[in-house]
Parts: sequence; structure tokens; C-alpha cells
Amino acid sequence: MKNAISLFTVVFLFVITFSSCKKDIVTKTVTDTITNTDTVKIIQKDTVAAAPSVIGFWAGGSAQASPPIEYPNQEFSFLFRNDNTVRVYIAGTNVTDTSSASSNTAEGTYSISGQTITISFTYFGSYTGVAVLNNSLTFMQGTVGIAPSTTGELDFIAAKQ
Repeated sequence: MKNAISLFTVVFLFVITFSSCKKDIVTKTVTDTITNTDTVKIIQKDTVAAAPSVIGFWAGGSAQASPPIEYPNQEFSFLFRNDNTVRVYIAGTNVTDTSSASSNTAEGTYSISGQTITISFTYFGSYTGVAVLNNSLTFMQGTVGIAPSTTGELDFIAAKQ
């Protein structure tokens, strides 16, 4: 009996020793959510009309400023270029050929500020003109003087062609 108690004691201690050292295995489940977000760029194309410009040919007429003449009685036209230069066609110039200058043309420069255009040119002397443009930049009315004056020589009108 002593052997049975000793055997029981050894088995009991063996079971308690190894069962208390047993580690529990813990299983964890990790769940990740992946969100894929794409950026969509919407391109809207609009047709935009070109801004009005003075560039091009303007047919017009002039009259002496003093004494004033009510209606223009001489040709006075312009060819405005995109580099801020202008050709002025004076007193009966054939404007059907705008590619070359003639004896009745003058070369000069122009600048625009708001609705006002200032023109400077040389034609047997230096002249300066100033004109007011309409909102659509298709008509102007102005005066010309011996530089630096802008009045006293001619009154003119011109319409864009």
C-alpha cells in the first residue's frame, strides 16, 4: 500500500506540475478595411469669344477742326497692328491696298487706356490724336493736333471693317 500511495503521490504531483505550466494559445483575428478612393477630374470646355480688339483696318473720314466742318470731307483711316504700331491713311489714300505705304500714309504708334485710344504719327511733322471708342470697339470719334496737343487740326470718325 505504501507503493500505491507513493505512486499516487508521484502521478498527482506530475499532473499538477505539468498542468499548471500549460499555456493557453490565444487566437486573435485582425480585420482591416481598405478603402480605395479615386479622384475624378471633370473638365468642362466652354467656347469663349475673343475679346474685342482694335487690331485691323478702320475706315474713316476727317474734317478740319477750325473752322469746324460738320461732316468729314476727307479720307482718314487706320490700320492698327498687334505690335502697337499704326498706319494712318490720309486724304484720299487708296485703302484697297493696305499692305504698302504710299505718299499719303503715315506710320506711328498707339496705346489704349480703357475706352480711349491715343495715336502718335509723323506726316510732314509730328501729330498726336485721341479718340473715344465705343464699348464693342467698332467705332471711334476723335481729334488730332500738332504734337503734343491732341486738338486743333482735325476731327475724325472711323469704323472697324
